[in-house]
Amino acid sequence: ESATGRERPKTARPTSSSVRNRTQSQGPATARSTAAKDRVFVTVRKRPAKETEKDVVFVKDGREIQVAEPRTKVDLTKYTELHKFSFHEAFDENCSNEFIYSSAVKPVVDFVLSGGNGTCFAFGQTGSGKTFTMLGDTEAKVPGLMTLGAEQVLTNWTAKTDGVTEPEAANTRP
Repeated sequence: ESATGRERPKTARPTSSSVRNRTQSQGPATARSTAAKDRVFVTVRKRPAKETEKDVVFVKDGREIQVAEPRTKVDLTKYTELHKFSFHEAFDENCSNEFIYSSAVKPVVDFVLSGGNGTCFAFGQTGSGKTFTMLGDTEAKVPGLMTLGAEQVLTNWTAKTDGVTEPEAANTRP
């Protein structure tokens, strides 16, 4: 509740940046590229529950996170309160970094490579998976979003400078 006593609407707070509704089987985002210059996209990734935790967080329809909070009334009756949070896109714990990159980050990198401005950042509680998502896991050979983005930029730059002499390449903007 707010200070005025009225119930606050349950809205999502930004946790990382991105895109639109879709499940992993539907493939990467394409419609966003034209709108990317004017929009902020908010995406969330659910981390796997730890063995000591009860999993009460669910991804619904690729756009909504639901938290089923166990509660107890004054008369000790147990019930579950369902909290719903909407995002442009929500990924469950089974989505790979590669899928999240292709869906949420690649369109931003494409836009930047075409001359626009873009940012992707991770925001969240300690232990929520930001480092794994952004940097990956080198031992398990799982690339992070930053690694995948760097590969895309370098691949794009290499393709643009193929056949160009070294001094010319040094003056070429990616």
